[in-house]
Amino acid sequence: MSKLPNNSNNEISTLMRLMEIPSSPYYETELSDYIQSCLNSLQLKFKTDQFGNIICTYTNGNIKNTSPVTLIAHMDHPGIELLEQLNGHTDKYLGKPLGGVPFAVFNRTFPVSIITSSGERIPAISRPLKESQNSKNYSKTNLEIQTLEPTKLTPPVQVIFDVQEFHSTNEIITARALDDLAGCSAMLSTLEYLVTNEKTANVFTIFTRAEEVGLIGARLLAKNKTIPMNSTIISIEASPIIPGVIQGDGPIIRTGDALTTFDATAELILYNAAKSLQKEDPHFVFQRHLMSGGACEATAFAQEGYNVTGIALPLGNWHNATSNIRDPKGNIGSEYISKSDFLNAIKLIKRTTIIQNDEKLEIPAKLPEVSEEVIRRLTNSLDTNSRI
Repeated sequence: MSKLPNNSNNEISTLMRLMEIPSSPYYETELSDYIQSCLNSLQLKFKTDQFGNIICTYTNGNIKNTSPVTLIAHMDHPGIELLEQLNGHTDKYLGKPLGGVPFAVFNRTFPVSIITSSGERIPAISRPLKESQNSKNYSKTNLEIQTLEPTKLTPPVQVIFDVQEFHSTNEIITARALDDLAGCSAMLSTLEYLVTNEKTANVFTIFTRAEEVGLIGARLLAKNKTIPMNSTIISIEASPIIPGVIQGDGPIIRTGDALTTFDATAELILYNAAKSLQKEDPHFVFQRHLMSGGACEATAFAQEGYNVTGIALPLGNWHNATSNIRDPKGNIGSEYISKSDFLNAIKLIKRTTIIQNDEKLEIPAKLPEVSEEVIRRLTNSLDTNSRI
């Protein structure tokens, strides 16, 4: 039975292990199996729904008067799917992007790896598809995938970008698929914390499928009301850096995404958790922004009437694009996040799961009281005839 890594840097080790497993939309099985083995090792209750989403439940202590908190992250990252052999060539195949890939892949060649059903990685090259190749699936948004030597493959199979899989320094974590395996890793670390410390909490943890092709797993979960409607949904994501967001200034309390403005009442849980952490550690920092660079799974639940909020990690090279994802002259590379942002996000998630039981939630006074002097000035400046 697989266990979570047990060492002094457990959170980083967990993330590194997840990065070893390729997981494109519809090809999440191996990663799902590993996550389920981790949940088994923690002796947690979980199930997979008919779509392959993993729903884990942690309940402990006096939770009678508490509403559940639901953490959600997705197991997939944009990739390519091999669909068919091209014109009888034993080394050329047609590939279809799965999710938002950098536009540069439609203009020049890039190294990729074909992942067989047995897990073997076959080096290959991705290049723009020529119309003359007469594929029934020809499209300007499809690709030619050429192996370095003749290889017999049975489509469909997944293809991933051949970039650095994982590297960690004191300041930066660089990896192929931080969106959203960083979220999955943070949730596993949180569950280990809850179990190990026998914390009182009422938490659902959901690992979804096919987010990158339209929030599919989350939309089906939300539509089926699999999670209680009184639950607070917290999307855990790595989101592209936008103006005003700074890597290293802490995880982001996400007030919305490209499609939806989230709920102030749901955000209150995150805000109180962050403030309680700052009381203990003045060096704990966080940011608050509407992350409009993309949509996240909170939107799927908001559409069905749930209260939603989110935590985001400022992400460089989003979807492996080293410049803007729409830049046709760009390049591909590993994504990167601040290590301190990642570790502080885990602290924030852990505190969020228990704060409803440990502390009374207070509505913060974001505006100061209006002074008596200002009140007098307003009232004294009125024409006496205009007063009610």
